Amino acid sequence: MTSLNDVSLPNSFDFVYTLAINNISPALTSIIPYQNSSTIDSLPSSSVNITIPSNLWMNISSISTLLNRFTDMERLKIGDNDLETVKEFHLNGMSKLQVIEIGKNSFTSTPNSNGFDEQRSFEILNCSELESVTIDDYSFSDCASTFEIRSCPNLVSIQLGRMTFFNVLEVTIQSKGFPSDLS
Repeated sequence: MTSLNDVSLPNSFDFVYTLAINNISPALTSIIPYQNSSTIDSLPSSSVNITIPSNLWMNISSISTLLNRFTDMERLKIGDNDLETVKEFHLNGMSKLQVIEIGKNSFTSTPNSNGFDEQRSFEILNCSELESVTIDDYSFSDCASTFEIRSCPNLVSIQLGRMTFFNVLEVTIQSKGFPSDLS
């Protein structure tokens, strides 16, 4: 029997891959195809694990445009070199979201470097089950606005790679388990 850990993916992402575990429809893993937002719209809103593969470019201003309808999402994984033009990483009220993982050089127009973009911001609010946020090297490296996490009572881990949020002007973390003087 093949487990989720045994599934290998081809290098091309011009498809949607959905795996139902034991034919239970809420247990879906969806991979968002390369540069094809119309297929994203066709993904079931009951998807639990959302993976955005590396090298995705879309002309949208906010990640919430893609993700707000996935109300059952528990895990969000975004690959490397993704979503360069997205200015707002705003998630609010994702009540089942537990893990966010973002690869290298994503959400930045200055890969492997730093920049200064006052329109780029990062905000996670009211995600009651969120436990961890991991952002790899140089992602958000040109974000020069805000980094804010509030009302995420189960948050126990924030891991930031090199040069992430290098020029951010305001940092606010207000969650149970984190000292209030960080804001």
